[in-house]
Amino acid sequence: MNDRLKKQLHTYKRSLENKKVYASLYTIVLLFTLVIYGFFGVYPLIRVTERKFNTLNELTDLNRRLLKKKANINDTKEALEKARFYTNELESAIPLRPEVEDFMVSLVGEAGSDGYRQRNFYIQDVLDGEVTLRAKLRGSAGQFTFLIADIETMDRLTKINSFRYSLREDTASVEVNLMIYFLER
Repeated sequence: MNDRLKKQLHTYKRSLENKKVYASLYTIVLLFTLVIYGFFGVYPLIRVTERKFNTLNELTDLNRRLLKKKANINDTKEALEKARFYTNELESAIPLRPEVEDFMVSLVGEAGSDGYRQRNFYIQDVLDGEVTLRAKLRGSAGQFTFLIADIETMDRLTKINSFRYSLREDTASVEVNLMIYFLER
């Protein structure tokens, strides 16, 4: 019986030693699993969460700027609605195209009402929303100041760059260099 007891005791000791080996092995596998999970699981989770928070902050900032721009657009829209009331007056003063022919008709009308008639009319230059013109007129010497005043107060925005005035007997010759404007789009 002694042998048998020794054998069982020896078997029990071996199983205890195997259990220690297994416990050590399981502990190593557990630690390895935790390290792998931490490295491949938690670290990427933290990075993804951090990127999502950054994206959320960027979207919040973009939304705030969008709301500001929307408010600005609404303010501009209201100002535009108020300005549309003056559109016709603006287009008569500064049309969308040069419309030199219409200006020439208006100039002849204004000059005619002051006793002047047009001799020549030249378009000198068209550049960047400005048309430079030269008009030669002949008429009554006493009406010269009225002619200049009427040209300056025409519906069409007109700038007198220079003028030359000469008088022979009772007839005045006037050469006027003008600039008219248009909205170039």
